[in-house]
Amino acid sequence: MSIAAALPLAPDPALPGRDTLLDAGAMAERLAPLVGVAAPVERCRRVLVRYEPGKRLSVLYGLRAGAAEHRVVAAAYADPARAPRGLARDRELGAVVWAFPDDPRLAGLASIADGAATAAVLLGLPGVRTRLVGYVPEHRAVARCVDPAGAAIAYAKLYRHGDGDRVARLQAALARRLAGDPHLRVPRVLSFSPARRLLLVEAMDGPRLADERRDRLERGVCRLGAALARLHGLGPASGTAWSFGVRLGRRLEAMAGAIGRMRPDARAAADELVRALGAQHPPHSEPLVLVHGDAALKNALLDGSGVALVDLDDATPGPAAADLGRVLSWVRAERVLGRLADGEARRLADALLAAYAELRDPPSAAALRWYTAATALQVRCRKAVTRLHPDYAGHLVALLRDAREVLA
Repeated sequence: MSIAAALPLAPDPALPGRDTLLDAGAMAERLAPLVGVAAPVERCRRVLVRYEPGKRLSVLYGLRAGAAEHRVVAAAYADPARAPRGLARDRELGAVVWAFPDDPRLAGLASIADGAATAAVLLGLPGVRTRLVGYVPEHRAVARCVDPAGAAIAYAKLYRHGDGDRVARLQAALARRLAGDPHLRVPRVLSFSPARRLLLVEAMDGPRLADERRDRLERGVCRLGAALARLHGLGPASGTAWSFGVRLGRRLEAMAGAIGRMRPDARAAADELVRALGAQHPPHSEPLVLVHGDAALKNALLDGSGVALVDLDDATPGPAAADLGRVLSWVRAERVLGRLADGEARRLADALLAAYAELRDPPSAAALRWYTAATALQVRCRKAVTRLHPDYAGHLVALLRDAREVLA
């Protein structure tokens, strides 16, 4: 069954093939001949969905045939001019199809495909090979670089645009400033190739906080709070939270509009939340700091007694409450989804803020409430509508109502 069939999604006239493109069973036999897979298809699974209602849809599939799993992308565009040319087409669905690494907008993917030796050349370490661990079609890809014994020594990230240069400079500077810090580390930059748009950073040994056992999660969240306090304390940034909030407000309105179009059952809750956010803009006096931009448990590695923060692509000047609100919105969402009891959620939120306050004055309560609610709409609800994540999509109305309660 397709995702669309399982959810109350409204039709999308601009993308009439949407429901079929989301149906792994229907797509299995359609994809194989378009990308030259001759062996019988044994399994077809959705790996990633990126959906912009009324504009575009791309689905990354894992196609198991014989002894191999092929990474295949099917993408449809409401505006045919946006579709890349020279690719296989499923004309009935209005979609273009390609197999990894032949992404038309991410040149150089072969350099980090499984077994590629490009990283070995850049690192000067013969025998190092790459194993793909993340791929967002038309956007970016990440590979683990392993030595002959299979140990990870680096991660390689390929960028579509010039973001790699900015991230490389920022991450190198942060790693130098944080050398020896007991609370926070960031991976050192090992190499950057502007021509390839390829960044290589050291592999960190610690486990992800997202994978921590439930009975140890509170301690890990404390460490994350301290790490964010250290990051935010590295120096002031120019500007004010007002301009940051205005830009975010425009994105929130767009997200609420998308929810209203695609999920009629959630339209009223989304409209109510965005009105409340508009009426309660965060205080203009909140200073800007360097924020991580994606302060999620998956990007926090437990490192000694502290935390290593990875994936700094979205690091930018912003209000401290944006990072803290992102973590707090995750805690609340886990409670809504039934993964955390009420008491557990309260303890995690308290632990995060208490650890932060030991090293740095926390943001105002008003700012924390606003950014917690805003992140629920911007990140959690986006997963429901543009990523079609089943858990979030199934609880969309409850997530919106919970975010509204934050502002009450």
